[in-house]
Amino acid sequence: MTEDALRRIRQDVKNKPWFLVYDNINFASRKSDQRIDNADARRRVSLTDFDYHASDELLRHTFDAVVRRIWEVALGNENLAKATEDLDDRQILGLVSESVMELVELLSPFPEDVDCFSQSNRNMVLFIRHMVIYLEFCAVIKIGDIGRIEESLKWITVMLQNGSNNNYAMELLHIHCAPRYVWTPEMKSRIMATWLVNTKGKENGWIPTDMYQEHNNHLIKAVYAAKGSNSS
Repeated sequence: MTEDALRRIRQDVKNKPWFLVYDNINFASRKSDQRIDNADARRRVSLTDFDYHASDELLRHTFDAVVRRIWEVALGNENLAKATEDLDDRQILGLVSESVMELVELLSPFPEDVDCFSQSNRNMVLFIRHMVIYLEFCAVIKIGDIGRIEESLKWITVMLQNGSNNNYAMELLHIHCAPRYVWTPEMKSRIMATWLVNTKGKENGWIPTDMYQEHNNHLIKAVYAAKGSNSS
């Protein structure tokens, strides 16, 4: 893509609503709007301020596209539906299991140790590794599995030690070390039991306790909003 084309795309994204359209053989097509539903109006996603939901969606779409391409290369067919149309579920599971192990062996060495990897390939391998941990972490929060959350936090703790988020890095290091060297088993169990809350008692309805508190704060501010000349 030329620089002129990139400039035109950037200008269009800035001035016009845009859509991400995603299609996968295992999922129905879905469309994601750049604009966010708002109680008062529809507002654009900021191009300067961080937005969790937009970033989360972009990461997931990118990961799905990368993994889909890896499978196309691994199976030697760019049409994944046709590549598996003559196979039953058991055969597909066996094929996936075998191919996954081959891909894991290929991606297991640190990217700098693999001569055939370009810089973009190395970056993509690191992206895949980090996204697998991120997706696992998000999934186990929803189902309320504290044990798997603890395992995911081990990897996230190591990842953050090499970044600039020093406060998060130290907090996670504390969470990693305290249960082993400071807390009693009973204290560990009680503290970790407070990490998640399920307000509706439904399956896959767990959310982080601090997020629930933020929802409460927002509700309190909305219900008891100050009015009149003295409001701030």
